[in-house]
Amino acid sequence: MSGWGTIYNNMMYGLENHSQTLARLQEQIASASRVIRASDDPSNAFQIMDIKAQTRTLEVHSENLDRIIMSMAQADSVMQTLSSSLITAMELLTSAASGTSEAQRSGMAIGIDSILDQAVDLANTSVLGQYVFGGDASSTSAPYVAHYEDGKIVSVTYEGSLRNINVPVAEGINQSATLVGDDVFRSDDRSGPIFFGDTGAASGVGTSTVRGDVWLTIMHDTTTYGGATGVAAGSRSGDEDTIIGTSHTLTLDADTSKIRLDDGQFIAFTGGEVNLELTNASGDVVFVDMTSLAGGLSGMIDISINATGKMSIDDLETTVDLTAFTDNEVVTNSDTGRILYVDATQIERVGVEPVRVPGTYDLFGMLINVRDILLNDRGLSDAEQSELLSEAIESLNEVMSGLTDSLVVVGGRLQAMDTLKATLVNIKGGLDTRKSLLQDADIVELAAELARTQTFYELTLAATARVLSLSLLDYL
Repeated sequence: MSGWGTIYNNMMYGLENHSQTLARLQEQIASASRVIRASDDPSNAFQIMDIKAQTRTLEVHSENLDRIIMSMAQADSVMQTLSSSLITAMELLTSAASGTSEAQRSGMAIGIDSILDQAVDLANTSVLGQYVFGGDASSTSAPYVAHYEDGKIVSVTYEGSLRNINVPVAEGINQSATLVGDDVFRSDDRSGPIFFGDTGAASGVGTSTVRGDVWLTIMHDTTTYGGATGVAAGSRSGDEDTIIGTSHTLTLDADTSKIRLDDGQFIAFTGGEVNLELTNASGDVVFVDMTSLAGGLSGMIDISINATGKMSIDDLETTVDLTAFTDNEVVTNSDTGRILYVDATQIERVGVEPVRVPGTYDLFGMLINVRDILLNDRGLSDAEQSELLSEAIESLNEVMSGLTDSLVVVGGRLQAMDTLKATLVNIKGGLDTRKSLLQDADIVELAAELARTQTFYELTLAATARVLSLSLLDYL
């Protein structure tokens, strides 16, 4: 019986083996794949899994590239649009600087204001939920925030990140998916401040941190007179004196009862004046009290003057005392915390001093300043307005140059990304080909093998049936 049992087991094993082979061949033909599971061909299966992993990584890199290309293409479009708008602004500014009426300049200011509104909207462009110019904070909130007063934008602040989002686009290669708006729309090549007024203020010794255009306000505080002549500051002096510093002098002609300021005209006095107005050749004014004039004075007497003041660069929201007149007075903007160092040694008079800081202009601040100069909110003379408009052309050129540089960078990045994309496509194609060679079935070969296996299976089945049908009677 043990012999028959062995024969039976062997025949059953053969049938099962042929049956499994038939099933495998049929599955391979149906799927057109020679390696369906690792056990089909362990060596090739390992290579196929490695190729699939590489392909998935390539697909992730390709998806990242697509996002970057889309984002950079949008950034390029925005900057192209802004460049065209700035050309329009340049035309308006050039025309205004060459001489136009107040009404014409007001109309031009409206045009600049429209460009400013458009610039803020474009700078907050988003693609697939990410702000193109927001750096690595591009998915949180708009990078640029406009602040309004009386319906006009008075300042624009960058609240995006100063770092880029870096994503992998190839093995060991990362690329920025966004741009830092503060790098794109602002220059960063600081020069020393340039002062354009006639107050006598100049750039201090320290390195200022203010940017773009600044308005330095110098106002009078107190005027005191040296010596023992009895000449004193009038009651109107505090609010109306326009001198600052220690470079001014009163000259008293005691013999003729006349007095003058610096190189101004001599003015007669009686001794009863509490607010005698004196003006020098530059138009500076002091109000003096002559009621306490000392007796016994004679001849020409020079009287020294010390006029203190205050300075501000945030439209008098905060002020700094101007008393020592050093070469490095510190004036701070309370809103931004930025500092202007002022050489006060030659300051002579009050006034609002326009200050430019080349190499620090940003698109929005420049447009705001141009609009405000055109509107002449500060009551500038025609000559002062024309001078500042001419200087604003340089500011606009600076911003346009920076924007052009950014366009070149983005264009180069787009070209590199397109090249890399094509490379990844080629690599993936090679991997797909290699995987196909390892995995895809030869249907003709499998069909032939299936036919052979089917024949062997049928022969084995017939033999098994024959053997198992034998009995003792077959041997009698």
